[in-house]
Amino acid sequence: MTATTSERDDSLTDSRFAQFLRLLKLVLTVLTLAVSLWKATGLA
Repeated sequence: MTATTSERDDSLTDSRFAQFLRLLKLVLTVLTLAVSLWKATGLA
């Protein structure tokens, strides 16, 4: 990465990346819960 980008661009990218990480964490949590329930009900 070069240091030629403005601070505004960096902060925008950071916030989008943070939103993406939160979404990814939420999806992983939901998937983990779904798999746990699936196994608990004996369908796995």
